Amino acid sequence: MVEVKQEKIANFRPQRRNLNKHKQRGLGTLESSMRKRGYVAPMTAAADGEIIDGSARLETSAIVFDDDVLVVHHDGTKPIIMVRDDIASADSPEAREISIAANRVAQLNLDWDVEQLLADAQAGLDMQGLFEQSELDAMLAELTPEGLGDDPNEHWRGMPEFEQEDKRALRSIIVHFEKASDVDDFARIIHQTFTDKTKSIWHPYKPHEVLKNIGYKDES
Repeated sequence: MVEVKQEKIANFRPQRRNLNKHKQRGLGTLESSMRKRGYVAPMTAAADGEIIDGSARLETSAIVFDDDVLVVHHDGTKPIIMVRDDIASADSPEAREISIAANRVAQLNLDWDVEQLLADAQAGLDMQGLFEQSELDAMLAELTPEGLGDDPNEHWRGMPEFEQEDKRALRSIIVHFEKASDVDDFARIIHQTFTDKTKSIWHPYKPHEVLKNIGYKDES
């Protein structure tokens, strides 16, 4: 059975365990598109009113439109198509803009809640055809190890002591040369040799440090 009703948007609420944390730019683009082009993609809610797909659209709709919402009650056994009677053709500028905006908002507004996604996967939810195991593993690798936080000193626990002296230049000056002979004159004056690959020098001359063969060991 399919039934269409006009209800209040307050009867519905965003998803509690939403896998998409959304991005500010995406939400802003969504609101801008709704204000200019009207409502486009339908939301899906469970029977208790909690949104399954479209939490950002629900919250943005509450800002852009009035309190009324058209609700289609169905059991998922038939496809549902929304027809915009105000748009005559899919080739019209309005239709093309809607198509572009819908895809762009989807691109800008996706920010996976990786912890919730992995929790769902570990709980046995069917991810077949949606994620490869390697993709889930890559997401897992992005998570900060539990208890370490974001302080790099926490990650250095148990490692040998290390202090890096400041080896940056006190001052840098860009010198322009009009002719190749001017480059040769300058090199002769400061007693250094340049090649076509020389990007920087030290004055007085300081050789480049070779670090690839240096190793460190714990002396404790």
